[in-house]
Amino acid sequence: CSGTGGGKPFEETGIITDALSFPIKVLSGLEATYSGHVLDFGEVGTLTDADISKDQLTYTKSGWVNVRSSGPFTLRLTSQNGYRLTFPGGDVSNSAQTLRYTARLAGTASTSTGPSTTSLSCVRAGLTTRQIPLSAELNEGGSLKAASSSYSDILSITIAPDVFNAAATTQCAN
Repeated sequence: CSGTGGGKPFEETGIITDALSFPIKVLSGLEATYSGHVLDFGEVGTLTDADISKDQLTYTKSGWVNVRSSGPFTLRLTSQNGYRLTFPGGDVSNSAQTLRYTARLAGTASTSTGPSTTSLSCVRAGLTTRQIPLSAELNEGGSLKAASSSYSDILSITIAPDVFNAAATTQCAN
């Protein structure tokens, strides 16, 4: 700093800490991928509900949503057909044209009798990958259903960074 004016010219050096600051709020860095099985139950047209319940391990497919984040985030799982598989042109309100299943995201179950969207607020995953379990479990067989080679549903997973305090969040992993 140097000065002139009504007095003798001067020059002074020094450091003034925190004299100027620019607070910048950065949203979470977020990266996500899916790994694991295709959530496909295979041919179940000849199977009864009892067949499915006796061999539930075969009719449960699982994988992981792999997340890395520098802050808290929200996961949303949504089913286009309300956790019912149906064929192209099928009527999701007609039980003879649907197969019910349960989807689980981080252990939270979503079924055809609940809301079509499940939301979870998750703590910071960190820079190493956190695997969040995702599974689909078939609840009924197709022997009494309309014949079709293509029963399906669309599951959407939305991941978004959160700006709020992470105090009300969960680990989101088993």
